[in-house]
Amino acid sequence: MFPTAHNVKAWTFDPAVTFAGYNFTPTKGVAYATRIHLTTGATIATIGFACSGVGAGIANSYVSLYDSAGNVRGYGALPSLVANTYQTVTLTAVTGLALSADTDYFVVFQIGTSTTTAPTFNVVGDSSGNGTANAAAIMNFNQTPTANTLTGRTSNWGTTLNTTPATVTGFTPTFNAYQFFATLN
Repeated sequence: MFPTAHNVKAWTFDPAVTFAGYNFTPTKGVAYATRIHLTTGATIATIGFACSGVGAGIANSYVSLYDSAGNVRGYGALPSLVANTYQTVTLTAVTGLALSADTDYFVVFQIGTSTTTAPTFNVVGDSSGNGTANAAAIMNFNQTPTANTLTGRTSNWGTTLNTTPATVTGFTPTFNAYQFFATLN
């Protein structure tokens, strides 16, 4: 199935490959990036996602869109979350939401440190609902973490973030195995 069949411009992966029970609760204050490839140029307005657990006291928490050079293109505050539902966040443009064809972008979730309980997001997993010990290496094969840029399929950076960082400058993202389901609309 293609993203356009669901009226979205791109997605991180086909949601049919998600498995019950494979979710991820982000560490508060850390930014988690998932690569999303846009095959056709488009201007976007929203990012869509799904969470399985809504958390509590969500504060200073955002979903953002970055380019591979590590610059934020747009961001939006996480809304009141609804478990097991596809939701969208309208983006505020920073460096522009007109995106180029055949280009990788990165959807980033960042949960503020003052959040009471972080939400749990739907991620791709194996059929048993578990990751594997080598999953980060497999998810990001032939990639190298590079300072101030985003290169891997899945990565994270920071420890005390409470806003959407304007750039990845000053960080060398660490690869992980948490590929969030997200769409560009």
